[in-house]
Amino acid sequence: MASDARARHQGEPLPLAEPSRGGAISLGLLGVYLLLIFLGMMALHRPGVMVSGEELTWDRALFLSVDCATLGGFQVSIGINDFNPDNGQGAAVVLLLTLGGSLFVLVVGGLAGVRALRLPYSDLQVVTAALTAELLAILAGAAALVTGGAPGFDAVQQSAAAFGNSGALTCGPRLVPALTSGHAQGVLLPLAIFGGLGLPVLMELYDAAFGRRRLSTHSRVTLGLTALTYLLSMGLLLICLRPQGPFTTPTEAHAAWRWAVGASSGAAVNARTAGFPFTPGGGARVDFVNSFPRVAQWVLVLLMTVGASSAGTAGGLKTNTLYHLFTGTADALRGRRVSRAFGIAAVWVGGYMAIAVIGFLLLTYTDSQLPADRLIFLVVSALSNVGLAHDPVSIVGPGLFLLAGIMLLGRLAPLAVLWWLARTTSDVDVLVG
Repeated sequence: MASDARARHQGEPLPLAEPSRGGAISLGLLGVYLLLIFLGMMALHRPGVMVSGEELTWDRALFLSVDCATLGGFQVSIGINDFNPDNGQGAAVVLLLTLGGSLFVLVVGGLAGVRALRLPYSDLQVVTAALTAELLAILAGAAALVTGGAPGFDAVQQSAAAFGNSGALTCGPRLVPALTSGHAQGVLLPLAIFGGLGLPVLMELYDAAFGRRRLSTHSRVTLGLTALTYLLSMGLLLICLRPQGPFTTPTEAHAAWRWAVGASSGAAVNARTAGFPFTPGGGARVDFVNSFPRVAQWVLVLLMTVGASSAGTAGGLKTNTLYHLFTGTADALRGRRVSRAFGIAAVWVGGYMAIAVIGFLLLTYTDSQLPADRLIFLVVSALSNVGLAHDPVSIVGPGLFLLAGIMLLGRLAPLAVLWWLARTTSDVDVLVG
């Protein structure tokens, strides 16, 4: 007991405590999460939720429920923009699914993360931190958006979606902010970055701010990778979006470069994490992907694959996984011992690629009329829980069930990898998955 107290005071990691209890809690939360998806489907299928004549079929209701709970946020041909304006049930269901999905990922990922890293946080502290972070993010985001003129409910829903890295917006396409607007770059995308850092990093940042403990290697690496990935992503996109000219006036050139820099900055975050259906310059069209040239769209595929950080609300392979691949490969080439975390990272990358390839082949079979490049974009977006697509999703039947399954795998598989790491590896310094 004395040694544990001394370690906690000095900011050193403590031995892993009660892994079976955390696993049981996570399994229980998984059951609640799946029940939430089922109840969401039932609620969205009810009469009156949609405008008359646009009621959701069972496959669309299931897809929309999974889409919101997995924090994807795909725009669909008949979806959240077709909710009955005289009935707030649909918007309320989307908000509850978003909140439930965010808290599920934060708590389960946090429980696994603190165990894998041997951080001195109890299960109660993890749950409390998840609830507190969610509440503070929504309050801060909503206050900023309301001050900017957004309606109250829309401000809350957009803030919840941003922190949860979900592109599901119930405000309607006319109120979707422009990619380079202050709402997008000053409120929504910063919230998405914080949500994508992961609960262990947020908890350590809070303690470090009050001098309670130093940041662990995982938190330092995660913050560094977040900044580096943002800069590299922005640079790649800026190369694709650079103004070509010729310009008649310096003012015109300045405006073109200003848009290119702002769009590259916003897309560098949005494509990896949030997946908001931002418009390039405002208006009613949902055309975030189509506003980019073809080469930039393939850059978006790469960014969606990478994702954000482990134990956060974003999807994808995660930057921490790529860190282990790079450092593990370097160790192997230098003849050093390769860590078990490197092996787990390699398995996760292989699993991600396998799911993507199988999903693409199956979707090609069920919806062969769609171009191959758009199917690739759609599968990667679903697997990484981003929710971006060239057009609103109009797939029905087996293809829609397949996309829902891919989204669910993309949300649950990284959490399973985290728990695999926590239960089998004793020398973890940076998380995987």
